[in-house]
Amino acid sequence: MSFRQSKTLKVRSDQNLELVKNQACKVCGKRPVDPHHIRSRGAGGGDELENLLPLCRQHHVEWHTIGGKTMTKKYDLPITWEIYPLIVTGK
Repeated sequence: MSFRQSKTLKVRSDQNLELVKNQACKVCGKRPVDPHHIRSRGAGGGDELENLLPLCRQHHVEWHTIGGKTMTKKYDLPITWEIYPLIVTGK
């Protein structure tokens, strides 16, 4: 699947977003949370549950400041970085 094709296949699901918003932050357990898109919507990521990570505002901002790989190592988050290129590129 090419990058361009994956953008047309992204899923928009308010139901999935609400489900993730009702979970606790994967780092600290606080609520409320922001659904973080592992593969950004701008890069073609959708609202599939496997592409969403519940993070409180503080940790969501930190993710975008220090980057996903650093954040994952720092907090031992449940993201398999071996498959991350597949999430990011859609290939």
